[in-house]
Amino acid sequence: MLKIIFVLVSISYSLSIQNKEEYLEYCNDSFGFCIKYPKDFLKQPESGNRDGTTFLSKDKFSKIWAYGRLAIEGLDEIKQEFDIATEGIKLTYKVIGDNWFIFSGVNSNGVIIYQKTCKKKIEYFGSTDTYAFQTLRISYPLNQKKQYESYCKLIAKSFQ
Repeated sequence: MLKIIFVLVSISYSLSIQNKEEYLEYCNDSFGFCIKYPKDFLKQPESGNRDGTTFLSKDKFSKIWAYGRLAIEGLDEIKQEFDIATEGIKLTYKVIGDNWFIFSGVNSNGVIIYQKTCKKKIEYFGSTDTYAFQTLRISYPLNQKKQYESYCKLIAKSFQ
């Protein structure tokens, strides 16, 4: 009987933790991706060229970027994109795949940066031979690290 009570309490606790983090979805038709973002973040207007948007935390200390950009196959490669994205960041974590990368690090202001970028073939204005970089990036103060750990795990699963 005690085991059953323990299992029920564990399941109930697990479900209550999952429900605390509620997300909304943003989709970008131009670059063919969707992301989830915390519902308490404020969505900013989409950029003029429709390449993406940003989201700000209520305290305005944390920011999420979701954007795409065209990539020229054979010229714009994932390693080059990684080098540009990590410039000025002291890396604490990195994984680079054939067509994607994830990194975490701290910039010169002591702000944590976590990013995932994928290079994918997309449909762009009717063409199916177009490549694009799809990026999801979050920045937040070091003292909010615990608060955003679960969101960084969600980013890692993005753009599958």
